[in-house]
Amino acid sequence: MLDVTQSVTISRPPTDVYDLITDVEATPRWSSAIVKIVRDSSGPLKVGDTFTEEATLMGRVIRTAKVITELKVGAAYAEEAQGGILPHAVRITLAAQGQGTVMTFRLHGNPGRAAKLYGPLLGRALKKQIAKDLKSIKQLLEV
Repeated sequence: MLDVTQSVTISRPPTDVYDLITDVEATPRWSSAIVKIVRDSSGPLKVGDTFTEEATLMGRVIRTAKVITELKVGAAYAEEAQGGILPHAVRITLAAQGQGTVMTFRLHGNPGRAAKLYGPLLGRALKKQIAKDLKSIKQLLEV
């Protein structure tokens, strides 16, 4: 089982953070692992929407179909991988703290085939990538 949780405090209100993380097609702006995202629909994002994510993981390009599972304005965003090499779910929660926001990013799942390919390096690589992504989000929003 894989379970990585990390948090960052951002000097912006939760709605500003929410707006960035729910603009899924813009994810490559803050995640260097994401090459591109293609939504299967247009218009405002809603629970049940699907998209394809193209990402790099330890030097390999991985395409994953995902579905939005939770949207709570200013409070939470969640998505799940639908199959693929690394079945997982991501849930991001936002909590107001003074004038800012505590953003908590959790990735959990069963690495299955990915564990066979990457072994014990997988957890470390994901922790490092998530930390880098959170730092990028903070920098983008605090400019």
